[in-house]
Amino acid sequence: MNSTHFENLVQFGGKILGFDETETNELIKIYNESATTYTNRSIRILSDFIFDCELSRFAITFANVSTGSTYFYEYNRRSPINPWPKWTGAMHGDDLIDIFGIPFRHPEKYDEQIRQNEKDYSEHVMWAIGNFTTYGKTTNGWKKLDENNTEALEFNGELGEGKTTKHTNVTPSTCTEFNNLFIDYIKWRMYLKTLTTTAPDSL
Repeated sequence: MNSTHFENLVQFGGKILGFDETETNELIKIYNESATTYTNRSIRILSDFIFDCELSRFAITFANVSTGSTYFYEYNRRSPINPWPKWTGAMHGDDLIDIFGIPFRHPEKYDEQIRQNEKDYSEHVMWAIGNFTTYGKTTNGWKKLDENNTEALEFNGELGEGKTTKHTNVTPSTCTEFNNLFIDYIKWRMYLKTLTTTAPDSL
């Protein structure tokens, strides 16, 4: 992945959104500063557009209007049986492999030297998710999501192993910047629309 590939990707996204050249260049700037390699910058914009931005916005909106408790987790652990290239990192659905106990159901999929570790981690994940869905109880350190606390529990391979609980903001900083850019885009388009629909004698 090089600069040309990255810029082509962002320009394609800008075209889908209806951005003009100035707005698209601003989008390129946002994601140019998101990572040190063009590959990771591309991963960031694809993750934001396809999953992260709308998912985090929905979660926070729901948490603010719901009478119940809302919890959010981010699964950052790449499964060793993920068939995609390693540079893609943790993929959408990697959490389901551990939640549904694949290391127990299909141990033959794992190399012998990591099999037990995968079973142990899957057991921790099943307990954390199962305990929450069945009894409404959360694992230690899993913070309730609301407008004052927008942190997600990281499932990063250390859950239940005596490590320090880690959290991450449910909304990536790039989503915040992109959202601000999109709001400006909407406001500008609405302003232009008023200019084209206003009668000449009323100006």
